[in-house]
Amino acid sequence: MKKLLVVVLAATLAVGCECTCGVKAQEPVRISLFAGTVNKIARQRKLALPETAKLLAQAGVTGFDAQDIDPKIPEYLAAGLKFANCYGFMKFLTPDNGAKQADAFLAVAVKYGAPCIMIVPDNFTDGGDQEAEFAKILVGVRRLAVKAKAAGIAATVEAFGGNKNPCSYAKYPKRFLDEL
Repeated sequence: MKKLLVVVLAATLAVGCECTCGVKAQEPVRISLFAGTVNKIARQRKLALPETAKLLAQAGVTGFDAQDIDPKIPEYLAAGLKFANCYGFMKFLTPDNGAKQADAFLAVAVKYGAPCIMIVPDNFTDGGDQEAEFAKILVGVRRLAVKAKAAGIAATVEAFGGNKNPCSYAKYPKRFLDEL
């Protein structure tokens, strides 16, 4: 239950990108849920996705947040939900600094009309030089954020937990904010 509460809280904090990202949609999403939560509700209620979307709309939920690799994005859209936020677990510590993956991630957001992307930076490597790795991650995040802005999409960085993630340390999220 505690984990579900955290998921719902995180989804509620991502309510409509008009509020969190400053991007205005034609009809802004005010409340969105993670796609996994939408699916869980559908299973629990034994409803098809369109009926689940109607039920959620009655509760004020009109959007969904989905990972860029979620194959059901078209189904959520067809059910009447709006793509509020596309998130992706980026791998900026690769030889191409995550460029190919970041371009594919952004292409999904553009294709399906997500007004916001949430970049989840990769974890630091075991025993690696955190400062050097952060510098490389920052380059990738910056490049992706610039491309997103050019496409009319707001970019956010997820403070994804765990002691290996840059956002687990107070100094790195502040540097993301200061340098982007």
